[in-house]
Amino acid sequence: MVAKEFEQLALDGHNYPTWAVDVKVSLSSRGLYRAVAPPQEGVAPLDQYVFSALYIIRSHIHPDLKAEYLLEENPQKLWTSLKKRYEQQKTLILLAANYEWTQLRLQDFNCK
Repeated sequence: MVAKEFEQLALDGHNYPTWAVDVKVSLSSRGLYRAVAPPQEGVAPLDQYVFSALYIIRSHIHPDLKAEYLLEENPQKLWTSLKKRYEQQKTLILLAANYEWTQLRLQDFNCK
């Protein structure tokens, strides 16, 4: 069993941006990123890489997501599906953070 190196992907996807970077780093450090990267012509990843990458991704997602994507055995397709589902979180989080920062700067703080 792989120890949890980082937080699992939440069901609502609020942590998708950091999760995606953590997965890329984890897979890259093991030489497995090619299993989720867009395929190169004439180069197919070995089954060992495919299933190792799939195992790492599945062990770091919410159990409900794991059940939803249970039949997906291609880590590249799983990666792409999760990316499509949660990538808009980057935009939503950035907009909310910018709004909060603007509101924070405009507030008048009384220090006693």
